[in-house]
Amino acid sequence: MKMFLQFKVTGLVKEICFSFITLLGYLFIGINRSFIAFLFHQLEKPDSEIKINDDQKSWIASFVVLLSPLGCLFSGVVMDVLGRKLYMQMIFVPFVISWCIISFASNIEMLYTGVIVQSVGGGMASAVAAYISEIATADNRGALLSTIEITYSIGIVISNSLMYLLPWKLVALILALFSAVALGLTFLLPESPIWLYSKGQKEKSIQVLESLRCCDQSQIESEIQDMDQACNSSRPKLTIKNTLLGCIRAWKPFLLAFSLFVLMQNTGYTQLIAYAMMIIERLKLPFQSTNIALLYSASGFIASFLTPFTMHHFNRKTALTASAIGMTLSLVCVALYEEFFHDELVKPMAWIVPLALCIHVFSCVLGLLPITFIITGEIFPLDVRGTLNGVYGVAAYIYYAAFFKLFPQFLFNFGVKFLFWTYTAFGLVIVLFGIFLLPETRGITLNEVQRKYFSKSSEKKEQA
Repeated sequence: MKMFLQFKVTGLVKEICFSFITLLGYLFIGINRSFIAFLFHQLEKPDSEIKINDDQKSWIASFVVLLSPLGCLFSGVVMDVLGRKLYMQMIFVPFVISWCIISFASNIEMLYTGVIVQSVGGGMASAVAAYISEIATADNRGALLSTIEITYSIGIVISNSLMYLLPWKLVALILALFSAVALGLTFLLPESPIWLYSKGQKEKSIQVLESLRCCDQSQIESEIQDMDQACNSSRPKLTIKNTLLGCIRAWKPFLLAFSLFVLMQNTGYTQLIAYAMMIIERLKLPFQSTNIALLYSASGFIASFLTPFTMHHFNRKTALTASAIGMTLSLVCVALYEEFFHDELVKPMAWIVPLALCIHVFSCVLGLLPITFIITGEIFPLDVRGTLNGVYGVAAYIYYAAFFKLFPQFLFNFGVKFLFWTYTAFGLVIVLFGIFLLPETRGITLNEVQRKYFSKSSEKKEQA
């Protein structure tokens, strides 16, 4: 028993280390998104080598995600055809190139080019959940995937800190070196055991799994059987036609995952980060809007460190439902407060609104946000998991871009009261989604998820 526990602990350390290397991709997404805000500030200084106007700023901001959909599709093809490990190595190549271009930029066109190349890496990095879900055990998978949000937040902190202290060209050079180190670390990653098994490399797959779990074959027999069932001989040969058919057959898990993403976007979390000042100023509170925005961001950052605990100890349905209830109640408080006191010159108990906003982001980060990331690595079928993650990324980036482009106009036309009632309505929809639609994936293997929720046999059982 003591020896078994030792193997289990050692295996967990390996899972954590490999997941950390993988999640460096999300670290750079956080760095990329926050870098441009301080970049604009430095370029506006009188002694700046490159001069920039508002129109050029808007172009740079849009270029951050311009080719991200292309990166998502490319990563999906590489993952399914050439392997998960090669895909992980390729993520950091655009980051190294882009930061080198930015560090030596002498005109606005070079900045444009660097940010556009960066957007490719950002799109590719958005599918790392698939790799983590395939190397982790069923018990550890949720906790490891939930650290995506922590890594993203740390990336923002790193970028803001460096840009606050140093010139942007030096920061870009540091980040280029950091990207190169991250690329080097990916060579330590093992290939996904289930991907190897699906390609007929069964002996190598078992060897990799033994190394990951730090035990011999007899102790991983159940995982081997599970891989064998997932990769049985009846699976069609990998071709473009079969991949397309596989994606079409997987419409149900894709629709579930993307629906949850859309619902999350419509509950205010991302808008209250990207458009914090615009929204908070319309609340007309007797507080500095910058202080409320910082408090909101800090609440989310603190909550992100608790997500591994919630994802490890609570069922997905429970975590999502509780998260949505907390968000909905906090949004109702803001909506009702605005309904009664929006036009008051002296607002009573104005502290209620900032407190409700903090509860809103805290609740979101504890459940809704990590589960939105996690399920893309859990519910997509093996044969098209990489491709579907790529398609999901494309759809998400397109929706994200369109939503953020139209949001200011929505706020201007309908006002802040209607905005928070809209958030509340979507929060209630997520509560129902968590109770009735979300598959419970905690503690079961990826193959069992498919058999239980998405196979034809399970559908026949439900109909019976």
